[in-house]
Amino acid sequence: MDLPEHPHYPCILAVLNQATGPLRPKDVCEALSHELLPKDVEGSRAKLKHAVRASTTRSSRL
Repeated sequence: MDLPEHPHYPCILAVLNQATGPLRPKDVCEALSHELLPKDVEGSRAKLKHAVRASTTRSSRL
C-alpha cells in the first residue's frame, strides 16, 4: 500500500489488524491513546479514508 510517510499510519494499521470487528475513527483514536477531541477524530477519519483509497487504487491496478 502506498501511504504517506507519517508515523500514525503503521499504528493505525496495527489497530485495524488487531480488531475483531468494525471500528469507528473514535475507536481508533482511543486505541492509539489520542485525545477524543473532534480535531483528532477527524484527523483519524481522514487518514482512514486515505488508506482505503490507496488500497482500492492499488487493487484496481492489479
